[in-house]
Amino acid sequence: MKRELVDDIYKRLLNEDWKGLPPYLKGGRMGMCMFMALYSEYRNCGKARSLSARILPEVIKFIQYMPNRLLDGKTGIAWGMKYLSNNAILEEDDTIRNIHSTIQNECLNYCFATPIYLPEKEYLFSIGIYWAQLFKQEDSLERYIIEERLLALVDECDRQLHCTIKGIYSPKDMPLSVLHSILYFLKKINKEHIDSYQTQKLIESAENVYSKIKSKELLDDYIYHVFIKRTNNLPKNHTANFYLEFLGNLGFYSLLYSYPDIFSAALKRLNEQRPSFYSEATQIIRKENITVETLCGLGFGLLTHTKQDNYEEQ
Repeated sequence: MKRELVDDIYKRLLNEDWKGLPPYLKGGRMGMCMFMALYSEYRNCGKARSLSARILPEVIKFIQYMPNRLLDGKTGIAWGMKYLSNNAILEEDDTIRNIHSTIQNECLNYCFATPIYLPEKEYLFSIGIYWAQLFKQEDSLERYIIEERLLALVDECDRQLHCTIKGIYSPKDMPLSVLHSILYFLKKINKEHIDSYQTQKLIESAENVYSKIKSKELLDDYIYHVFIKRTNNLPKNHTANFYLEFLGNLGFYSLLYSYPDIFSAALKRLNEQRPSFYSEATQIIRKENITVETLCGLGFGLLTHTKQDNYEEQ
């Protein structure tokens, strides 16, 4: 897909009333903040950087009132800030460091108080996604503290994949989105060479859990199969609007999991199956009703995809 589409998304988002959005990472102000920050790096765009800098303090005002969740809570905002600081876009100050400290303590307190990590209305292994973002390969005390926590979260993955708690939890009832987020976490930890033996065993056992899960949404099934590197087909015979929303979700997860192939493989297949898709997408983004969530997700996917391909045109 041509790079100009990212510019169309930027122009469309400039006209959105960001102050009317919820503060969320997915589909909210934090998502808009991240897109503008990443776009400013891509296009060296001062206006986008300025808007990103205006949005973030407004997001931070809401943190204390939000649930400890990733997609629509304070964990996602903290994850986004850490992502930007890890990529040298945001400089952390005392306010941001205090936010991380508070969220980490809340995560630990929840884990100590419950036999298994099952926060209400959170259909991702969000604690693992967040803590994995904190890890850096450096010789420091902080690195070893985080590594110890990550090892404990590997054990938590083991419980979620293998333990049944009568009347409370069974792996076969796990949402597929939780399974692919656990897979992301385990693969990330394995890549960092943290307890590689156990993580590899758990990665191998995920397929058995997958076979027992009854409800498999199209989006989550697609992402799961990207992770296990199996042949993966897009849903067929849908409208351009459907595919834009589908790609928008894939773009969000390509950013969340630092895995551009989640988006780029689907984009390549879609362009093969539907040669008119680029022109259809351009018209929809420029002129039709489309959500901020989908716009940001498409933007994330295109930016990571473009970066992966050294800014080559598709």
